[in-house]
Amino acid sequence: MLRYNRIDLSVETLTICSNKLGYYAARLDGSGADEHKAWGAKLIYLKALCDSAIARRAEAVWRAP
Repeated sequence: MLRYNRIDLSVETLTICSNKLGYYAARLDGSGADEHKAWGAKLIYLKALCDSAIARRAEAVWRAP
C-alpha cells in the first residue's frame, strides 16, 4: 500500500520492485564490503516482503469463488 495515498500496489509494480531489490542486493552482497553486505541483507528482507505480498494476491485470485 502506498503510504500516503492508501493505494494498493499492483502485482506488476510489486514484481518489478521485488526484482530490482534482488538485483541490487546481489550486487551489494558481491562487493565484499561489510557495509554493502549489510545493505544487501536489508534489501533481501524488503524483497521478501514484496514476494509475500505477491503470493497473498495470487492466492486471493485462485481462492476467489
